[in-house]
Amino acid sequence: MTQIQIKGMTCNHCKMRVEKALKQAGCGKIKVDLEAGAATADTRGISEEKLREVIEELGFQCGEISEH
Repeated sequence: MTQIQIKGMTCNHCKMRVEKALKQAGCGKIKVDLEAGAATADTRGISEEKLREVIEELGFQCGEISEH
């Protein structure tokens, strides 16, 4: 699983947009935590660059990406 720090999410609509975008990018098993400002997802086969691109296209800032 990969943890992605996301800055700028403020509501459930933001959470749903991130979940949908990550799913469309090919991620599996996605959990977005608004309070932590992070998403955890199965990102096998998806590059860090692609993850950053997906998050930033939504208008959020993508922070640290780490494997757990």
